[in-house]
Amino acid sequence: MNPKKLFIVEQYLSWNGHYKRYLDCLVSDKYHYIYSSLKPLDYPNAIFLPATEENNKGNFIDFVKGRFINSYKAYKKLVEQNADAAHILEFEPFSFLYLLLFKRKQIPALIITVHSIERMRYANRVKDLVSTLQRKVYAYTLNQAAEMGAMFVTHYEHHKDQLLSQIGNKYSTSVFMIPYPCPKLKTGRIIKRDSSGKKLLIYGQIREDKGIYEFLSTPGTEKLSITIAGPVVDERIFKFKNHNITFLNKYFNEDEPELMELVNSHSFMLLPYLKSYTGGSGTFKDSIAFGLPIIASAIPTFKEVINQGQVGFIFDKVTDIVRFCETTDDEQYASIASNCFKYAQQYNWDYMRQQYFTLYEQRLMMLKKNT
Repeated sequence: MNPKKLFIVEQYLSWNGHYKRYLDCLVSDKYHYIYSSLKPLDYPNAIFLPATEENNKGNFIDFVKGRFINSYKAYKKLVEQNADAAHILEFEPFSFLYLLLFKRKQIPALIITVHSIERMRYANRVKDLVSTLQRKVYAYTLNQAAEMGAMFVTHYEHHKDQLLSQIGNKYSTSVFMIPYPCPKLKTGRIIKRDSSGKKLLIYGQIREDKGIYEFLSTPGTEKLSITIAGPVVDERIFKFKNHNITFLNKYFNEDEPELMELVNSHSFMLLPYLKSYTGGSGTFKDSIAFGLPIIASAIPTFKEVINQGQVGFIFDKVTDIVRFCETTDDEQYASIASNCFKYAQQYNWDYMRQQYFTLYEQRLMMLKKNT
């Protein structure tokens, strides 16, 4: 009997974000890889596909083109390999629709990571229309994959519940929750508040779907001491230069000493995202690994982790933020920071790697039994 081959597909390595770190975590001589990037990388058993120049640093049209073209090339290459199984790290519905329409019989047994169910919402009507259409195709293709026997992975129980509401509870045994990993512990973190106890850090890519502009438009935010550190895509926020805000409009690598210095000079990570925000948040888990307590809006995924790990505070109004900063004493602060480290130590990249590898072997074992 020939050994079964499992391919892991990642088409967005040319983009900023978690994409490369995620794939690196899953590298093993036991599996095969299809990846798209600007240059070849040192992966075993791998097929390299040159990425388009369009990426998530460009405009919206470039983003959409890059997303579809890179996915189309990767998925097309996958079916050409006669793979037995495949793990799709980034599910792109229009490219997968192409497989369903023209290559359905060649689609291998699938594991699909679903990072979110609800669509991104944009202030721009054209962008929002594109997002609406994309999510309708997304729902259809996920249902088709489920009917074909796909396994699914989500990183939050909330997303698992949303996925099952989409594809049906009859597929509950096919959906697995693996917590999104925290980076390695940042032991250089100084566990103390700044002298005022009120310096807040908003870190990461500043996009309009996160709702940071809307938050800063709320009365009372002008009194908060905030640093905004990360690439600014939603340039509307620059109108708040008269607020008590420091802008650091650049990309920070999580291992840069500059980022540690930035974290050490602030008391809390602030994630004031809109309740309609649908994505995950690597920033959220970065904060935990730094031992930096979090103040976050009442998004279900944030509430899920904060309630489980006691790593921060959920706010509803701006006055809640002020009150929490003022009433949290040094002992309480140190306890929350300690909880952050405990959570990060448990749910790290090694944990995710082992969970995925167990799932891969389960998928391959099922195929062998059915041969």
